Amino acid sequence: MALLLYSDQLRNRVAARTARERDLR
Repeated sequence: MALLLYSDQLRNRVAARTARERDLR
């Protein structure tokens, strides 16, 4: 269960970073 939560959090962080980079460009 904890692993799933961690994975979801990581995915969210990656998505946010990608969106930020896309905005920068």
